[in-house]
Amino acid sequence: MSDEFDEESITVIKTLMKDNFRQVTENFIKNAKSYMAEIQKAAEEHDSQKISKNAHPLKSSSGMMGLRKVSAISENIEATSNEGISD
Repeated sequence: MSDEFDEESITVIKTLMKDNFRQVTENFIKNAKSYMAEIQKAAEEHDSQKISKNAHPLKSSSGMMGLRKVSAISENIEATSNEGISD
């Protein structure tokens, strides 16, 4: 089992999505790029709330896609930005 991705999750998604797997994957990539761009922009603006707002769905969607490392990094970003919000 890889630390970077969960092959079982990917297999489950492929099975459930069947012919739509390609579209689901393309949508994930498009959305992930958008979330990452927003996180970078928010970081430049020192906007912790906006960072958290974009890190959360990236964490969740990458987890669903079996991308453990991306999900873990996103979780760390979200947690760190939430600390900035509560300060």
